[in-house]
Amino acid sequence: MKSLKQDIRYYQAILSYADKHGVTKAAIKYRTYRQFIYRLRNRYDATHTFFSFEDFKAQLARRNREYNNFPMRPLGWKSPREALSLFLSCV
Repeated sequence: MKSLKQDIRYYQAILSYADKHGVTKAAIKYRTYRQFIYRLRNRYDATHTFFSFEDFKAQLARRNREYNNFPMRPLGWKSPREALSLFLSCV
């Protein structure tokens, strides 16, 4: 079983090769698909930075508020907040 450090080194190698040669060539060389490389790029692009713990709390609160107010198909196109209030009113 690979360790986490080996996985991160592998991802770093894929991303550095993709930056130099393009996503398609990196996908061919590392025998993976392009969407995986794009997902790695989005995951490790370092755009999510926090300047302080208060900034982190504010960003997390905003993300939770957006997520909990977004309608979802498994909930019958209700948001998690609406589904929870409906469930609690029935109990």
